[in-house]
Amino acid sequence: MVTYARFRDNNTGKEWEVSAEKDGPFGIFVFAGYVPNTGWIPRAVARDKQGYLITDENHRTSLEGVYAAGDVCIKNLRQVVTAVSDGAIAATALEKYLGELHRRLGIPERDSPKPVKTQKAEPGHEQEKNTGFISPAIREQLEGIFARFASPVIVKTRLDDSPLSGEITGFLGELAAVTDKVIWKTEREPVPGEQNREEDAGGLLPSIDLYREDGSFSGIRFHGVPGGHEFNSFIIALYNVAGPGQEADPGLISRLQQLKEKVNVKVLVSLSCTMCPETVMAAQKAAAVSPLVSAEMFDLMHYPELKNQYKVMSVPCIVVNDDKVYFGKKGLPQITDLLTGVS
Repeated sequence: MVTYARFRDNNTGKEWEVSAEKDGPFGIFVFAGYVPNTGWIPRAVARDKQGYLITDENHRTSLEGVYAAGDVCIKNLRQVVTAVSDGAIAATALEKYLGELHRRLGIPERDSPKPVKTQKAEPGHEQEKNTGFISPAIREQLEGIFARFASPVIVKTRLDDSPLSGEITGFLGELAAVTDKVIWKTEREPVPGEQNREEDAGGLLPSIDLYREDGSFSGIRFHGVPGGHEFNSFIIALYNVAGPGQEADPGLISRLQQLKEKVNVKVLVSLSCTMCPETVMAAQKAAAVSPLVSAEMFDLMHYPELKNQYKVMSVPCIVVNDDKVYFGKKGLPQITDLLTGVS
């Protein structure tokens, strides 16, 4: 964390200072620039002096039939969302090009019949329209995953009167309707030894808490609707609690099981973060393995007080025992190092 910085403009010679004020330390990001990975592309495809491919508005290059999208093209922004947009534009233009090529060369159209899948509706119930969180395609995938669960998972919610609690209720209502391997309870029941976990949670609401079939708490909590990139994290957390769970290095499992003191891990995320799910899954795998570890995911959009408290400059942000703060993607080996270093 930086509390003071002195800057100098090398072009004008102007100097100025920045000091931390009431908001505390600040961060400095250094941009080193980009080098496009276009060296493998034939020189017949035109590019600028920096190596970026030159395209028109439909992302067509100088070579007929070759289209480009994403960070290899000339653009101001270099983000996943712009790359996806570019890809869609290029795909649309390429589809038209291929259609014209088929007609010009006289290539006959070939129909590829797709199998028609029918789904039986339960007696007395009409087929539900996809108006919620879980689409029919995702539902089909989830059914295959839930079939691998060794035991049911009990999901308990602690809710308040916030709109977020309403979203959580809608999400879990849909999920619980997919399988009997997820049992949703809106009212909490006393569980032996649970009080220690409650102290770790800090009382922040709302939350989704995962319990094993025998009623023991897994140590895993989600504060927010696990949508976006965190949907996979939530499903994996259920799988780890239900068993058999994700495979992990036996050496890491042994280290986690040898912890001597309780450790709480808070992973602060945004649902659009592509680096966050791996960190969330690693922390929650540690909780599933060790009864001394509790792991919580917080969607920072709904908990701005945590962003201010821990001076969060980027996500994922990992907070260990409400004291040590770390940034960046972490896998299970790195999470294990953090936990064994404080226990």
